[in-house]
Amino acid sequence: MNEKNIKLLERNVIEAIKENNETALNKLYKHYEKFIIAYCTKMKFDENGKPYYFFDEDKCQEIKNGLFIAVKKFKI
Repeated sequence: MNEKNIKLLERNVIEAIKENNETALNKLYKHYEKFIIAYCTKMKFDENGKPYYFFDEDKCQEIKNGLFIAVKKFKI
């Protein structure tokens, strides 16, 4: 992906997250949704060797918490 094509979060969304605005926080999660889903989805195999996909809810929550903490530390 070309850096010019990367859409950044708007400054007002980041400022609202720093003020604990839940709507802005949901925008943050939506912005990174594809990355989060890809990172938390793993292919596993059942006892017969048949593949299936597993979504790790714990890892998903850890990523969301990390995003929130990182944005709260932004200096604007």
